[in-house]
Amino acid sequence: MKLLIAFFLLLAPTEDKMTEIRDLFSRAAEDEQANRDLMSMTDGYTLEYSPIMFAYHAGAVMTWANHTLSPITKCKYFYDGAADLEDAIEYEPDNVEMRFIRFCVQDGSPSYLGYNGQVDEDKAYVLKHIDRTGWSPSYKKEVKQFLED
Repeated sequence: MKLLIAFFLLLAPTEDKMTEIRDLFSRAAEDEQANRDLMSMTDGYTLEYSPIMFAYHAGAVMTWANHTLSPITKCKYFYDGAADLEDAIEYEPDNVEMRFIRFCVQDGSPSYLGYNGQVDEDKAYVLKHIDRTGWSPSYKKEVKQFLED
């Protein structure tokens, strides 16, 4: 039993790991290696075990569309990731970080993809509830600046 508990503790996202994941996510749309690292670090997490890791993986899958050439493949990655991200937000609708992930992806997505319906809602939600997150003061400041630009 102790071995099983130790195994799950190793899989749980630590604050250092979350900091790295947030950094990778912020660069993933432009930096193929950052996107690849983000996908690798978040792969295998289920919605039930770690909803936030599942949501970051969904965001990584969506942004992977930026690094592929085929329009069909781009759409597949984007919409597969979008479905998983929506599942994560439905599972934890009050999760500020998941709403921020969705804001980032929707804000950076072309309107013709039709995935931009919650940009204003998510922006307002994150700004209103940012103080109830466990984010560091510097990360909160960074997020606020990003949202207010």
